[in-house]
Amino acid sequence: MQIKIFEDEKLNTEFFHGTNFIKVFSSYSKPLVIKDIKGDIIYMNEQARTLRLSTNDDICMSFNEELPDEIKALNKSGLLSINKIINTRPVNLISQKKYFQIETITLFNDFGLFNGTLVIFFDMTKIAENIIKIAKINNYKTYDELTGFLLKEQFDEIAEKEAERCKRYGVTFSVACFSFENLVLIGQSYGQEKLNKLIKYYGMFLNQKFRKTDYLFRFDFNDFYAILTHTDLDVALIKFKKIKKSISEAVKFNGALQPVLYYGISEFDIKRHFKNWGILVDEAKLEFEKNKTFNFRKF
Repeated sequence: MQIKIFEDEKLNTEFFHGTNFIKVFSSYSKPLVIKDIKGDIIYMNEQARTLRLSTNDDICMSFNEELPDEIKALNKSGLLSINKIINTRPVNLISQKKYFQIETITLFNDFGLFNGTLVIFFDMTKIAENIIKIAKINNYKTYDELTGFLLKEQFDEIAEKEAERCKRYGVTFSVACFSFENLVLIGQSYGQEKLNKLIKYYGMFLNQKFRKTDYLFRFDFNDFYAILTHTDLDVALIKFKKIKKSISEAVKFNGALQPVLYYGISEFDIKRHFKNWGILVDEAKLEFEKNKTFNFRKF
């Protein structure tokens, strides 16, 4: 691939009809590359230059390269979207793999015609390494066997990733804490096998009700969480209200003993939660306790 990076500010200013890449992108914190209509690199910010100098790999040759099985597994699970691995040059005889999520933005000229591509490198190395480490500790087990939900070890990494996404794009997400009342009594009355079948059914049911972009977690026996991406509080509340009704209609037991869904939801707020999104989880738990107490008093 030909690289004809324009060092001259005048050239950068004239290209793409007045866009001054140096002024616009020089302080951007992520590695950033701009390609022209032919695919030639015409600009790199300082972070991209540093990344290029740290490796013998061509950082922009291809974003569709063959990935290791462990990274394919991560991508398939929806935990991450890694599409570029860069091998850094050895430091003290030790080289390092860096895992990147690449996002591209199509650039258009004043006539609405394709005029180039903006390429941004998001370094997901730390998150990827932590998830791989956790998967190895759990014998590559990242999902709960009964429900098919993610395990609690995945929650922190995904919540942090969503918080970063909200900061970049100005979107929001909601966290829900939920459980099923009477599961213990159902197990005592009908036996463990029937209880396991019920929990498995709930897992299949909920996986169908949520979008592929949402995340469901099983923390403990009857301790569940959900991260609803691009979803504000009002929408999340409507969704869980419908799910609670549909679950009560789908599963019926003889007598007064019935499984009941209780939930609490909190919406991500960048000013309050970005530096400590654990508060977001605590708020969801608090709402859960309020709703549960209210229902007990009601009945």
